[in-house]
Amino acid sequence: MWGSPSRAARRSNRFDAASGNAALTATLRGLSEGVTRVKLLTKRYNQSTKTQTAHQNLFNAIENGDANAAERLAKAHVLEFRAIILNQLMQESTW
Repeated sequence: MWGSPSRAARRSNRFDAASGNAALTATLRGLSEGVTRVKLLTKRYNQSTKTQTAHQNLFNAIENGDANAAERLAKAHVLEFRAIILNQLMQESTW
């Protein structure tokens, strides 16, 4: 019905914007811009074999019901991801 997740998000945003709720529209715009920026900053990282392996390992831990491993893998992945984003933001601010 809605198509791809990105298409569904665009349709939903247009619907919310059409509602006339300025606060909701501004909030959604800010979130969308933030998500887009993070995607651009981490595109190379997300496409790497290392990241794909990390995602697969996390998926396997969840699928196998290993909550401890899933938590450990998720935390490690998020911390690494955060460090990459912060590093890139720091590089941007030095321009």
